[in-house]
Amino acid sequence: TLRGSEPHEFRDWQPTEVTEMLGDGDVRVYQMSDEQLLVNQVHSDPRRLAVMRAPEDATGTTWVWKSPNVWIGMTATLGDDFVYVRHRVAEEVQYQVSGSRTLRSQNGTVKLESGDFVKIPRGCAFSSEGQSRYISLLSLAPLRRVPEVSRRAEMAERATTPVPARL
Repeated sequence: TLRGSEPHEFRDWQPTEVTEMLGDGDVRVYQMSDEQLLVNQVHSDPRRLAVMRAPEDATGTTWVWKSPNVWIGMTATLGDDFVYVRHRVAEEVQYQVSGSRTLRSQNGTVKLESGDFVKIPRGCAFSSEGQSRYISLLSLAPLRRVPEVSRRAEMAERATTPVPARL
């Protein structure tokens, strides 16, 4: 599903000239910016923010953004999905949006609830069990964790039945 944004009038805010700091790392540039020019731009520029929504009844992953180095999508699980996935060239970060699920991997098993993030290393096989929706982000570049870890996966008992793999 795709829809676009509409022009917005900012009530209770008066545009003014402000000093902005631009830059990256050690390079910083300060410049004056006229916010009124930015506000006026919305009426002359036909471009709008694009809003996407993965279908509510879709299962698996619906990719909504792709670049050469990053893919972002919504993944839905409906119950027991013991098909393992492994990304040989990308790390995956998952954000649990709704429901709960058990994530099983060669690095352990962990129960995920709404609001949880988990990073799956490159080459690690994983599968999910439970009814849930989560955001999937694949990255070719290594991702660095910023906050402290809140909990870790536990080692699971060895499976006794063969599991199909999707590599």
